[in-house]
Amino acid sequence: MNKPMTAKPNQSLADMTLSEYGTLEAVMAAAYENDVPISHIPNTGDVLNMPDSDQTAPDEVAYLQRNNIEIGTLARGALEMEVVLKPGWNLVPNAIGNPHTMGYYSFDMVADGSFIHTNPLATTYAGDNGLYYISEERHVAGHGSEWAVPISATLLPALSVPYVLPWTAGLGYMIVYSDLSQVNRSITVKDTAGNEAFCAPVNILDNVTQDVIEKLQGDISVEVVSSGVSSIRLRLTRTHAAIVLGDFATRRMRWLYDALRGTPDPDDPTNANKTILELGPGTYTLGIITTYYFTLVTPNHAFPSSASSMVIHIK
Repeated sequence: MNKPMTAKPNQSLADMTLSEYGTLEAVMAAAYENDVPISHIPNTGDVLNMPDSDQTAPDEVAYLQRNNIEIGTLARGALEMEVVLKPGWNLVPNAIGNPHTMGYYSFDMVADGSFIHTNPLATTYAGDNGLYYISEERHVAGHGSEWAVPISATLLPALSVPYVLPWTAGLGYMIVYSDLSQVNRSITVKDTAGNEAFCAPVNILDNVTQDVIEKLQGDISVEVVSSGVSSIRLRLTRTHAAIVLGDFATRRMRWLYDALRGTPDPDDPTNANKTILELGPGTYTLGIITTYYFTLVTPNHAFPSSASSMVIHIK
């Protein structure tokens, strides 16, 4: 019967085998069972299966256990953190004219300079293939949003997705956003390593031109506070650019995903926009969501929320 064994800091497969069997002769069976080479270096916390083997040395195993000896022969340095996927998008108009006269808004969702992907992106567009839109006064009045699919679902190689929003009615600013209840938000991207992240801003468009009046989007920065061989300490800071339009200026930010595991920053414990994470080797998804409120309505009316996520790798 296989026995699960968790890799400890600085352990190779050979170290784990020696700890379990008291001999290195069983390393071939362990490598075969886990479909890894005998030179395999697991991440701390990885669980490998140790198969039954008659190539054991019980006295050596008993000695290691009796003396609390953990074999870890790797000379690992301090862990490092890398942002491997963080999409960023801007809504860029591609037409000129009054949307009520023309009957539509026309724009591209284009990757901006903040877009990070250390691995190649997957070749297919992975979002929910739609953006939602509604004028401000219709949203406040409780009307439902409308939905527009992209003209093309091709994301690569230009990192641009074109949309046309048919529109012949309504007044006030146009709100263009992603439905955050969808599994894949527009625009969600994946890379060839299997990482997935999204950027879902709330864009406010002018009533009589194709212009973008405001992009509402929170952001997260990550910095290394300290690092050891088995864990790393990170400080996450969430920020939001100043909002020009007073109707959307009241906002509330919340953490998403692994960021929810954070604790207050001891250097700034009352600042809810900072959090500390203590993480071991692995891949983690961090996120933020921001909800905007119309304070002239009682009770406060909640507009659509912006959100984004990013993937970090610790090794």
